[in-house]
Amino acid sequence: MEKNSLVILRVSKVTEYQTDTLYPNKFYRCMKLTEGSVTEYMVYGIVFDEKTFNEMFEYAYDRVMRDWTTLGLIVNGKAVSKTKFKECIDFHVYVTSMRRSRGINLGIIRNHDFIYGFYPRFGETKKETFDNAYKNFVSVSLGEMTSLDNNWIQLGNMGVPLSFGNLSWR
Repeated sequence: MEKNSLVILRVSKVTEYQTDTLYPNKFYRCMKLTEGSVTEYMVYGIVFDEKTFNEMFEYAYDRVMRDWTTLGLIVNGKAVSKTKFKECIDFHVYVTSMRRSRGINLGIIRNHDFIYGFYPRFGETKKETFDNAYKNFVSVSLGEMTSLDNNWIQLGNMGVPLSFGNLSWR
């Protein structure tokens, strides 16, 4: 997925547009539509003219890179080393049952305004989760947006979620 294929609302409140509801800090797929000299954008199945699109949305890549620069994960436009990334990430373990000997690891990187969760594939060890979190981080920093679209990296601001896969925004 290319870096201009996901967008996020510029405003931090729920937005009603035509018959649909758009939520802040949620990633939406975007497709640029061009015919002759007219350019429109389809987001979440809704077609926006260029002016409205630019007022309402920004590319998720731009937002994430700005946030990660603030967190010190991007320096001079490049991803930090795996060692530096390891210093920044904080792991939390979710146990799904008493029988499960190993919990589900969630990597968290945050500041006071936002939080990024790096979610594992089920059954991964902590080391595998870290390796995949770093791999996903680097791929997004290079403009590959699949990890955001698949929710392997999530954005929120409410602290560590009480349930797995539930980073949210208030």
